[in-house]
Amino acid sequence: MTEFVFGLLLYLTVTLTSWNGYQHHYLHTPKSEDIHMMQVSGEAQAPQHTPLVLFHGLGSQAADLYPVMQPLRQHFKTLIAVDLPGHGLNTMKVADESLPHLQDRFFYTLHTHLKQQHQQIVLWGNSLGGWQAVNYALRYPEDVKALILVSPAGAAETPEQAKFLSRIFLEYSQNAPEKMIPLLFNQPPPGAEMFSESLRARFSTPRMRALLTKIAPEDMAFAAPQLQSLTMPTLLIWGKADRIFPEEVAYFKNHLPAQATVIEPEHFTHSPYLESPMENELSQLTRNWLNTLR
Repeated sequence: MTEFVFGLLLYLTVTLTSWNGYQHHYLHTPKSEDIHMMQVSGEAQAPQHTPLVLFHGLGSQAADLYPVMQPLRQHFKTLIAVDLPGHGLNTMKVADESLPHLQDRFFYTLHTHLKQQHQQIVLWGNSLGGWQAVNYALRYPEDVKALILVSPAGAAETPEQAKFLSRIFLEYSQNAPEKMIPLLFNQPPPGAEMFSESLRARFSTPRMRALLTKIAPEDMAFAAPQLQSLTMPTLLIWGKADRIFPEEVAYFKNHLPAQATVIEPEHFTHSPYLESPMENELSQLTRNWLNTLR
């Protein structure tokens, strides 16, 4: 039943975004797997010519970033959201390899595509997507013109913090997804019960279950020299209402380069684009900061 729900959700998101002008493309890895990209062209006279590439968080997918992409269409000539390994329409064989090997192939394929396009990108990532964005920027810094991180994973966790995250993503997500609602929202959304079931469907797929065995908070922490080595302009957005990573912001503030910009909106949750009107505010913060770089 959960596979049916997951498949239906994918079909609906592709259909709805396609109606609004989004194109769905696939990059092929050296092992002939598909990396799904959701791309839209903005205004021809948009001030930002550098493509904005967005990475979603754990249990999410490219189409979930639609609310933050829509307000930016008139400001970017190109916007791209990418399904990470184990998510959405990405067909990479998560169960067969270690996470570092998956990342190698995922990043190499994306880098090769960007090189063919002769483009730098503005790279934007939330949660697990923020962790992947930092990893990509460390590996291919020449690709990344600017880096935007929204409550990224990758802080050094205490045993208590690691246990809390494991409870959320290993227990709640599949057995009690309704307990994730107050962690993700300031106010429960309309159709909260349906949203809970969609979470259960997403986290119950074989690919996601395989991915969850490969990621552990204690193995994901960036060393201070890694964060210090980020040379591109970097924006860190971390809501003070983040209930998933309520304390981890201090690690990034302490170890990102001194020139990084840090913004901490009082009411922003862990994934603020999930709750209106924060998606518009998040887009505005993204746009305003990039305008300062010109």
